[in-house]
Amino acid sequence: MKKSVFLAAFSVMLAGALLSTAPATLLDAGLQSASAGQLRLVSAQGSIWSGHGRLEIRNSDGAAVYSMPLQWEVNKPRLLIGQLSIAYQLTQQALPTQVLMNLFSATVTDLDVDIPASALEAALPATKGYGLGGTLNLNSKRLRFTRDNTEGEFMLRWQHASSTLAPVSPLGSFQLQLVGEAGQLQFSALLATLQGPLQLEGAGTISANQQSAMQVTATLPESHYAELAPFMRLIGVETAGNRFVLDL
Repeated sequence: MKKSVFLAAFSVMLAGALLSTAPATLLDAGLQSASAGQLRLVSAQGSIWSGHGRLEIRNSDGAAVYSMPLQWEVNKPRLLIGQLSIAYQLTQQALPTQVLMNLFSATVTDLDVDIPASALEAALPATKGYGLGGTLNLNSKRLRFTRDNTEGEFMLRWQHASSTLAPVSPLGSFQLQLVGEAGQLQFSALLATLQGPLQLEGAGTISANQQSAMQVTATLPESHYAELAPFMRLIGVETAGNRFVLDL
């Protein structure tokens, strides 16, 4: 009995020692596998517990479409109570983003990151060929996911949105507000226009696995109708009063 206890304790200590020296490059393998190659961690330094590198977003051809410096820190004491707590920070963030996970939930706080709209082609193949431009800001004070629930609010702002297919640039700036729905693994979604000639508004739902059910109405001012109508007919159905309907 004493021998088996000793062997178990030794195995735990050995595993801990190996993990404490595990190189940061192991994180790249994990990211690559989890994202099907769309996310990579390059020039990684340090260990899986604390380090820095560059986070890359890659397209289907494996080429980097965006790269940003990243540093991270794992709170080791929380592991003793069954929680994985990670703080990571991108260059432009004022506060580090905190990720707290256990067997029942995952919580993200202080999320604030800017990425170019062109990087969407890596995550959303349906946007390929549109030549999207502008900057996407992802912001949330707190998001919490459980097996059957979503909590919190998430804001996505697309500043100076553009497309190489559209003759007018920028088309405008837009905001998508996502609010977690109690008892469901989805968010209610509200789309609004902040400024610009293209006026978008819409509502619907987006599930945790990125499935959406939204209807968006686009309205063109008379001054831009002749220029933008051909582009809008590529992505929506024209109704009346310079309006187009887009199903997402």
